[in-house]
Amino acid sequence: MKTHISTDNFGGYTRYKLLNEDTGEYIYVIPDCGGILQALVLWRKYQQNEATDKINLYSVIDGVSEDELPENSWYRSSFLFPFPGRIRDGKYTFEGKTYQLPINETSRNNALHGLVFDKKFMPEVIGDETLALKYSYDGSLEGYPFPFEISIFYTAPVSGNFGWKVTIKNTGVSNLPYGFGWHPYFNTGTPVDKLNISFPATSGFESDKQMIPTGKRLPAKQFSRQYSKKDATNLNNTNYDNCFGIGWKKEILLADAEKNLLLTMQQNQFDFVQLYTPPDRQSIAIEPQTCLANAFNEKNSLYNCQTLATEQEVNFEWHIFLQKMKK
Repeated sequence: MKTHISTDNFGGYTRYKLLNEDTGEYIYVIPDCGGILQALVLWRKYQQNEATDKINLYSVIDGVSEDELPENSWYRSSFLFPFPGRIRDGKYTFEGKTYQLPINETSRNNALHGLVFDKKFMPEVIGDETLALKYSYDGSLEGYPFPFEISIFYTAPVSGNFGWKVTIKNTGVSNLPYGFGWHPYFNTGTPVDKLNISFPATSGFESDKQMIPTGKRLPAKQFSRQYSKKDATNLNNTNYDNCFGIGWKKEILLADAEKNLLLTMQQNQFDFVQLYTPPDRQSIAIEPQTCLANAFNEKNSLYNCQTLATEQEVNFEWHIFLQKMKK
């Protein structure tokens, strides 16, 4: 693969483009706004009897617009660390000490989506193909006095395949609590109401008025537990802001019958997925998460809060594949 890396100005910020010159696929990334993926365009293989002069490139995420910067109030493609979702009242206890995080969801009095979604990442081009972004946190926030370093690695898509890698390191002198997630919105150009979704959901989770899980599991009857394209759930007239456990095969299928497209998302290191349909219904957020919301406050293993020891690293990967739907 031959990759061309270039930059332009987008809403007053430097935007990087990683172009696969062989297929025309590309991504856009904005380091100064949380290292977000602003665009993802994938190539679909030509089918039998299909004209090869047809442009088989498809935009598959609903990225942040220039008007939405720098706030990105919908957290489009934001990386969520050290916690995805909410911390009730911004307060938690870790290793015997209580901490107070800033409240950035004032309507529900919660801390929301971690500390890096609006941070400036330092970019570095590695070799000819990789864009590496790094943010170092010094632990200066009283509510999270645990230094860490987070690095994001992007490469251009290849024949309908794309993925990112993230490395997180505890650079402090004590343990730190963490969860990790990502907040992409998917859009094939077809209204959400015409799309179908399928994944092996193990259960849903009841939430209270603050959108905090109560610990009660709910049946996920609307989704096939047997991971089936045929049994996919139509998104017509459905509204989601729900977290689900994901089972034995951690893949999510999003199908667009109108364009004959199938998106397969692999989240092998993530035991949960949050679904959210925004009010405009032009996209759906499908958010891989390592833990439930408010995990810092829950001892129950169901919530899956993790601890990272000093100098320890943890790595995450996520992948997406675009192909023709199979009958």
